[in-house]
Amino acid sequence: MRDCWLSPYGEVIYVSAWSHNTKAEELLIERYGFEDIYDIYDKHPFETASDVLMKYGWIRYSTCANRGWLMEVKPSSEQKNKMFDLTGYVYDD
Repeated sequence: MRDCWLSPYGEVIYVSAWSHNTKAEELLIERYGFEDIYDIYDKHPFETASDVLMKYGWIRYSTCANRGWLMEVKPSSEQKNKMFDLTGYVYDD
């Protein structure tokens, strides 16, 4: 399994190891209306872009530090299905 972001709709976006935050910045700008990276950090001064994206319901998979699925909110059914498809992980409510 490669490092990735998993959208609330089950979309998988693969990233290079240690580049989750860079991709999170891009996704926040492209999909959530932030103007640029400065806008993200002005509105969320004590959080990383990854933290903000996870609050929008995205799930992170990492093969590096904190290996595995990382999430802030309960996953959607689409995410649960995709997590199982990708890694065999079963989210237990």
